[in-house]
Amino acid sequence: MGKSNFISIFSLVRNIYEKNLVNFVLKKGGADNFLYFGKSHTQNIYFDFYFGDQNEETNRFIVTLEETQDSLYIRSIDTAFFNGQWHKHNYEKNKIESQFSDINKGQAYYVNDRLKEFDVYHFHDTSDSSPIKGKCNIDDNNFLKRDGSNIAAFLYFLKKKHPNYFLRIEKTIQTIAPFFEKFVLAPNKLNENQIQWNGEKRLSRHIF
Repeated sequence: MGKSNFISIFSLVRNIYEKNLVNFVLKKGGADNFLYFGKSHTQNIYFDFYFGDQNEETNRFIVTLEETQDSLYIRSIDTAFFNGQWHKHNYEKNKIESQFSDINKGQAYYVNDRLKEFDVYHFHDTSDSSPIKGKCNIDDNNFLKRDGSNIAAFLYFLKKKHPNYFLRIEKTIQTIAPFFEKFVLAPNKLNENQIQWNGEKRLSRHIF
């Protein structure tokens, strides 16, 4: 399986969680684009996520999707928790869109706490009009947006409040791009409430 397929599963889970499965599948070209060699060869999609620490899995999220009228529907959504053995519980069957994110009791409560963190970030647009290069409010730092439009504010927040994490990010980038030295981040001199990704400074040694 290629990396695009691996990443796409997280997009699929996110859209199930956000009650957007039908629209997502249609925008991606229909069910055949998700089923291996199309619906004539593959009848369903099954995935099983295990959550836990490095030594022990404690929760699972299990989904089966099937084809219907060139789209996908939810055949079943189950959870499981481990207590000496796995205890499985079904939450949804034969649904077009999931309501799982609205369930705040039982095992769904714990699994939802993990699923809401699933997201996919698209930073492939590096043109001058890219969202990552625009100005943003310096306080727009509660979470990193999918299009990276607040990446400068988010990194600046980490630099000021969580320097160890910030340095870890810089060191990780350095292992991939040896020419990278550090981030150059500062509020706008004319408007200190704004900050901007700057890709023009010392490109031979800096990313921005």
